[in-house]
Amino acid sequence: MNIAIIGGGIAGIAAAISLKKQGFSSVVYEKFPSYLNKGKGFILLPNGCSALERIGLKDKISKRGLELKQVVIQNTEGTILKTDELTDTYSVVRQDFLMMLLEELGESQIEFDCAFDRFETDESGKITKAVFQNGKTVEADIFIGADGSNSRSRKYITNALTVPSRVKELVGLLHAPDIAENLGNTFVKVQSEKESLSFGIVPTAGGRIIWFMQYDSAELDFDDCSPEDTAAAALEVVKDWKGYPKEILKRSIGMDVYRWNTRDMDIPKQFHKNNFVMIGDALHPFLTFTSQGTGTALCDAIAIGCSLSRNKEDYQAGFADYQNMRMPALEGITEWGRQLSWEFLRVDIAKGKISIPLAFKS
Repeated sequence: MNIAIIGGGIAGIAAAISLKKQGFSSVVYEKFPSYLNKGKGFILLPNGCSALERIGLKDKISKRGLELKQVVIQNTEGTILKTDELTDTYSVVRQDFLMMLLEELGESQIEFDCAFDRFETDESGKITKAVFQNGKTVEADIFIGADGSNSRSRKYITNALTVPSRVKELVGLLHAPDIAENLGNTFVKVQSEKESLSFGIVPTAGGRIIWFMQYDSAELDFDDCSPEDTAAAALEVVKDWKGYPKEILKRSIGMDVYRWNTRDMDIPKQFHKNNFVMIGDALHPFLTFTSQGTGTALCDAIAIGCSLSRNKEDYQAGFADYQNMRMPALEGITEWGRQLSWEFLRVDIAKGKISIPLAFKS
């Protein structure tokens, strides 16, 4: 059985690893020409760590990332509002994580510069080949859509569009050994009690800091800023705050800052159709706050590999098994992300409602 995976992000590569360990042959088709400087970083929660253990990579995350042992929520004056212990939780730079996965998979199983264009189907509607924008065509028995939140392959199942969220996020990566050392293993989130505005500081391996700034796009707008000018504009917004946000933004001036235009979408009623199935952000583009994009992508990858292995003679049964396994957790995370978003927009923290911005679901 030949399997073509559309999209070579974390979900796609992890799926290829999972399938390989179950005895399946697959090739990953990635739209970018390389992984150089793609993405900043993320928090990997216990479900993601468990998924890595299933494919034999749990030990490697401790070498690539940093274990986080505590989350602290504080206000802009530096007053601690809430703390919580963390277990089996890591911060990691995205490119480091991708390289870890790619080393495990082997570069022979991934083709770069293959931006997906469309599927061709037979009279029954079954996919016969994938067509890429570079003219390449690929035939396979099964096609897996793992091409992210702006998925083109998803259109084979549904025309449902993702909905822009009012909450947007700036994300940066900074080498700051002094700040990283002071933070230790603590993730700090500074939340305004006056407006929908927060700043997260996540220490990671190599003396680096992953930072993010969440804001209400109805009140703030960085769209006209270049990636190199964004930190200076953000610094002006938090100039009266105490603590690390100002210093981190000062050091980030002139550096590339990613602006994440977060989007929402209901979980599709069907994850699969004929010989096509979706995983990762192509299936569930979560809102910010949950920190579950990577963890759930890994869980999806493990689940699809196991489900197909249990149903080698009937991939439709395997797809159905995969959907039944994953649907409850994905629906729960979607709703939790929406709840956290509304709490943020209503500035519920001013009313004493303080939620930890992580979704501990599998």
